[in-house]
Amino acid sequence: MSFVTALIRVNYRVVRTPADFVRRKVLNRLPGDSLVRLTADGAIGLADAVIGRITGDEEMRKRGGAMAKTVTDALQVGAPRTSNIDPHSALTPPPFDPSLQRTDIPGGLEIDGYMST
Repeated sequence: MSFVTALIRVNYRVVRTPADFVRRKVLNRLPGDSLVRLTADGAIGLADAVIGRITGDEEMRKRGGAMAKTVTDALQVGAPRTSNIDPHSALTPPPFDPSLQRTDIPGGLEIDGYMST
Protein backbone atom coordinates (compact mmCIF):
# COMPACT_ATOMS: atom_id res chain seq x y z
CA MET A 1 0.00 0.00 0.00
CA SER A 2 1.42 3.36 -1.00
CA PHE A 3 1.61 6.42 1.21
CA VAL A 4 -1.04 8.23 -0.84
CA THR A 5 -3.46 5.30 -0.59
CA ALA A 6 -2.96 5.09 3.17
CA LEU A 7 -3.50 8.84 3.48
CA ILE A 8 -6.73 8.66 1.48
CA ARG A 9 -7.96 5.78 3.63
CA VAL A 10 -7.25 7.56 6.91
CA ASN A 11 -8.82 10.81 5.74
CA TYR A 12 -11.89 8.99 4.48
CA ARG A 13 -12.32 7.18 7.79
CA VAL A 14 -12.15 10.54 9.59
CA VAL A 15 -14.94 11.88 7.35
CA ARG A 16 -16.94 8.65 7.29
CA THR A 17 -17.14 8.21 11.08
CA PRO A 18 -19.42 11.22 11.81
CA ALA A 19 -21.47 10.53 8.69
CA ASP A 20 -22.00 6.95 9.78
CA PHE A 21 -22.90 8.10 13.30
CA VAL A 22 -25.57 10.48 11.95
CA ARG A 23 -26.84 7.74 9.66
CA ARG A 24 -27.17 5.21 12.48
CA LYS A 25 -28.56 7.54 15.16
CA VAL A 26 -30.73 9.96 13.16
CA LEU A 27 -31.48 8.72 9.67
CA ASN A 28 -32.41 5.19 10.71
CA ARG A 29 -35.37 6.69 12.58
CA LEU A 30 -36.81 7.93 9.28
CA PRO A 31 -39.01 5.70 7.12
CA GLY A 32 -37.15 3.48 4.68
CA ASP A 33 -38.55 5.36 1.67
CA SER A 34 -37.75 8.83 3.04
CA LEU A 35 -35.99 10.93 0.41
CA VAL A 36 -33.60 12.37 3.02
CA ARG A 37 -32.59 8.91 4.19
CA LEU A 38 -32.24 7.55 0.65
CA THR A 39 -30.15 10.54 -0.42
CA ALA A 40 -27.78 10.20 2.54
CA ASP A 41 -27.49 6.41 2.13
CA GLY A 42 -26.86 6.82 -1.58
CA ALA A 43 -24.15 9.44 -1.02
CA ILE A 44 -22.41 7.33 1.60
CA GLY A 45 -22.67 4.21 -0.56
CA LEU A 46 -21.31 6.00 -3.61
CA ALA A 47 -18.45 7.48 -1.59
CA ASP A 48 -17.62 4.03 -0.20
CA ALA A 49 -17.60 2.55 -3.69
CA VAL A 50 -15.36 5.29 -5.11
CA ILE A 51 -12.89 5.29 -2.21
CA GLY A 52 -12.85 1.50 -2.18
CA ARG A 53 -11.97 1.48 -5.86
CA ILE A 54 -9.28 4.15 -5.46
CA THR A 55 -7.64 2.46 -2.48
CA GLY A 56 -8.09 -1.08 -3.75
CA ASP A 57 -10.31 -2.09 -0.82
CA GLU A 58 -12.66 -4.60 -2.46
CA GLU A 59 -14.81 -5.05 0.65
CA MET A 60 -15.52 -1.31 0.89
CA ARG A 61 -16.15 -1.08 -2.86
CA LYS A 62 -18.64 -3.95 -2.82
CA ARG A 63 -20.39 -2.68 0.32
CA GLY A 64 -20.72 0.81 -1.14
CA GLY A 65 -21.91 -0.51 -4.48
CA ALA A 66 -24.55 -2.68 -2.81
CA MET A 67 -25.72 0.24 -0.69
CA ALA A 68 -25.98 2.57 -3.70
CA LYS A 69 -27.82 -0.12 -5.71
CA THR A 70 -30.33 -0.59 -2.90
CA VAL A 71 -31.02 3.14 -2.91
CA THR A 72 -31.43 3.36 -6.69
CA ASP A 73 -33.77 0.37 -6.64
CA ALA A 74 -35.89 2.01 -3.92
CA LEU A 75 -36.01 5.27 -5.87
CA GLN A 76 -37.03 3.50 -9.08
CA VAL A 77 -39.86 1.65 -7.33
CA GLY A 78 -41.16 4.83 -5.70
CA ALA A 79 -40.68 7.07 -8.74
CA PRO A 80 -43.82 8.55 -10.27
CA ARG A 81 -44.82 7.16 -13.63
CA THR A 82 -44.50 9.76 -16.38
CA SER A 83 -45.39 7.68 -19.43
CA ASN A 84 -48.65 9.59 -19.99
CA ILE A 85 -47.01 13.07 -19.97
CA ASP A 86 -46.12 14.65 -23.29
CA PRO A 87 -42.54 15.92 -22.83
CA HIS A 88 -43.02 18.84 -25.23
CA SER A 89 -46.10 20.21 -23.46
CA ALA A 90 -44.50 19.73 -20.05
CA LEU A 91 -41.59 22.00 -21.03
CA THR A 92 -43.66 24.71 -22.78
CA PRO A 93 -44.01 27.88 -20.72
CA PRO A 94 -47.42 29.52 -20.38
CA PRO A 95 -48.29 32.27 -22.89
CA PHE A 96 -47.16 35.81 -22.05
CA ASP A 97 -49.87 38.04 -20.55
CA PRO A 98 -48.79 41.71 -20.34
CA SER A 99 -51.62 42.54 -17.94
CA LEU A 100 -49.94 40.39 -15.29
CA GLN A 101 -46.68 42.36 -15.47
CA ARG A 102 -46.18 44.77 -12.62
CA THR A 103 -44.01 47.78 -13.34
CA ASP A 104 -44.72 50.03 -10.37
CA ILE A 105 -42.97 49.75 -7.05
CA PRO A 106 -45.13 50.56 -4.02
CA GLY A 107 -43.75 53.60 -2.22
CA GLY A 108 -41.36 54.36 -5.06
CA LEU A 109 -37.69 53.55 -5.38
CA GLU A 110 -34.81 55.97 -5.28
CA ILE A 111 -31.67 55.12 -7.20
CA ASP A 112 -28.84 57.68 -7.47
CA GLY A 113 -31.16 60.61 -6.76
CA TYR A 114 -33.87 59.58 -9.23
CA MET A 115 -37.26 58.70 -7.77
CA SER A 116 -39.63 56.27 -9.45
CA THR A 117 -43.36 56.61 -8.99
